[in-house]
Amino acid sequence: MLPGAHLEDAHITYTLEAHPTRLTIRIVALSLDKRTPIMPTTHTFWNLSGFADPTVVNDTFHLPNAKQTIGVDDLLIPTGELIPVESTKYLDFTSPKKLADHADNGEFGANGGGIDHAFVLESTGEKPLQLEWTSAASGIRLSIKTNQECIQIYSGAHHDGTHSLKQSQAGGPFAKVQKFGCLAIEPQDWIDGVNHPEWNRASKQIFGPTDGPCVNWAEYAFDTV
Repeated sequence: MLPGAHLEDAHITYTLEAHPTRLTIRIVALSLDKRTPIMPTTHTFWNLSGFADPTVVNDTFHLPNAKQTIGVDDLLIPTGELIPVESTKYLDFTSPKKLADHADNGEFGANGGGIDHAFVLESTGEKPLQLEWTSAASGIRLSIKTNQECIQIYSGAHHDGTHSLKQSQAGGPFAKVQKFGCLAIEPQDWIDGVNHPEWNRASKQIFGPTDGPCVNWAEYAFDTV
């Protein structure tokens, strides 16, 4: 072990249920010796049509409790500013909207950059619905509940057609992931909270041996509309 390193323990559990169709991901992590920042998440890419539609821009997206987003600079580094989504052109999904409705001159998002932003989630109960996404091509709906208070959404603006799909996916073995071909969804706490003490996130992001584990829990439920 390197000098100054901390002893940590972490494990992740995936639970898949068939009726109803539901995936639950639970990450548990703790520091064994010293207080240290811990903020796990997942970075799964999703296309609810199985790439029958090569992009997600025709899909409907809803973040009912996401009334603020964390401000970032040109390099997507958090500035510490909390921005009301209603004051933005592309990031207000408090009511269901097609992602294509957030296009500018045919390009989704500001300057065609899509979404790569953290949305602050308000809690409305023990296990509130925080995200609902419906595929226009397949009719599959994904509903997400989580114990986290932030969720990062990345709409795949940097996919450039160089990553191959699986042979079982639409388009065959030579099909590629296109720009805006999928969404990454990352339930977590407020990004960069350890560098912004004014947010008071220390109890959610810094853990020691006597603090108990950090637990990241998210449920992904699937049905059709």
